[in-house]
Formats: sequence, C-alpha cells, structure tokens
Amino acid sequence: AIHRFSGDKPERRLAARMPVLRWTPSRPGLSSCDISVNNLLALENSRLIGAYISAEPQLRQLVLVIKAWARSRRINDRSQGTLSSFALTLMSIHVLQRMNALVSLQDLAVLRSEVQHQVQGFDCRFCKDPDAISQEMLRLENAGRKRTSCAGAWLLSFFKYFGSEYRGGVISTRSATNDSAWAGGRFYFVDNP
Repeated sequence: AIHRFSGDKPERRLAARMPVLRWTPSRPGLSSCDISVNNLLALENSRLIGAYISAEPQLRQLVLVIKAWARSRRINDRSQGTLSSFALTLMSIHVLQRMNALVSLQDLAVLRSEVQHQVQGFDCRFCKDPDAISQEMLRLENAGRKRTSCAGAWLLSFFKYFGSEYRGGVISTRSATNDSAWAGGRFYFVDNP
C-alpha cells in the first residue's frame, strides 16, 4: 500500500521483537517512520510520551536536539545495537525528573490511586488529569525547581549526567523500578515504562 501511495518501498524489519516496516520517503522534507500493527504496548508508550510533552512542552525541543545529535554520531539506531529514539526520549525525561523539573506521571497515577491499566501484562497507567499534573508541577516549582531552566540548560545536564555522573542502574521514568540487579557497569539500562 505504501508503494502504491508514494512510490517508495518500505524496508521490512521482521527480525525485530515486534515486526515493523521502516518507511523512509524519497521526497525531501518528509520524516521516516516505523509502521507496526497491533502493538498496543507501543501505542500506550506513545500516549505516555505525549502526556510528558504536554506537561513540559520544552521536552519536545530537548528530545529533538538529542536525537539529532545522536543521529549525527550514528548512535541512534536500535537495529544496529545503539540507542533507539524512544530510549533517548526516556533518558531525557529521567534527567528532568532527577532535576525535579518534571513529574513522574506513572508515580502520580499510583499516588492518586488510579485504576491499573493492563496492556499485554504490564501496568500502563499514568496520570492524564491536566489539573493534577499542573498542581504537581507547581509543587515541584515551589519546592525549589528553577523555572529559569530551559532546553539549553537541560541539554547540558543531559550530557553531564550521561557523560560523567551516571554509574549504572536502571534509567527509569518512575520510582517503582528495582534497579539493584543493574547497578554498576558501563551499559545504559533504559526501563520500558
């Protein structure tokens, strides 16, 4: 169908854990994308990322810069054993949470006793209530969060943390992660939320 629509031929990635088609348009200016069918967990993860970007709009800018940097250094291709765009996004969220610049939407859902949302055996609940999220962001700000922070300062924090401070453990966007099994080492262990 993609070939009939655009004339482009998608690349099959059937060896991936969840089979996908990689579509890279031949026309300049169009973004490439992965197409998957019935991957409900990925859909929930996309919704989660969207909710984080709604909570802190500068996150989008930060992630785009980090992804461009990683792509220019050829370390942004999961099929080649490097970091996926999703992993880089989660790493960015993790750094902002460490700086108390972004709330954990998953933890907030648990604190609010929201009902579990099971997808393929995983609890995918996260807070979607904009008022509750705004209140929690305000609480972080009142607790010492520097609102003068911007994507540039966050970018420096990202490189400082993952370039010199990170000493192992799970990189997570929620506090309910058991990272004792992953402590130490030279690998990045990014928890799928």
